[in-house]
Amino acid sequence: MSWPNQPNIIGAPRNDGVTATVNQTVGSIGYIEYFFATSTNAQVAMLENAAGQFVAPSDESGQAALAGADLTGKDLRIWVTDPADPAAYPIVTFTWMLFFREHGNARIGAALRDFVTWALADGQEMASDLGYIPMPKAVVERVRAEIPNIR
Repeated sequence: MSWPNQPNIIGAPRNDGVTATVNQTVGSIGYIEYFFATSTNAQVAMLENAAGQFVAPSDESGQAALAGADLTGKDLRIWVTDPADPAAYPIVTFTWMLFFREHGNARIGAALRDFVTWALADGQEMASDLGYIPMPKAVVERVRAEIPNIR
């Protein structure tokens, strides 16, 4: 999908391009990922969420949004759409890992299970330092329950 061809819309590639364009264009706004915003100390916006609260992006407001995700589906294709929690930042989503359920190679399946297990423990402890939002406990537990399905 391409952006509309309007004189008040300026396209820019990738996070660094959007950030540079916003910094050079008076009165502009843009959307970049949380990691890039935190690692470059970009100015961020407080947004009004579904509960009518203005919330800044942070680990806590991101976790509040992710904690409201519907985890009851058969798989983990989950979208977080305008979460109801008053503490939630309204535009947050997951970074997905995509795996085949059957790899046809036991060593590959075991390595992927080990990686996901590590990511849910040690990886979560590093998340904030790397500019990512640590997953809420309910999400970690739901992902952990899917690990045996990677074969």
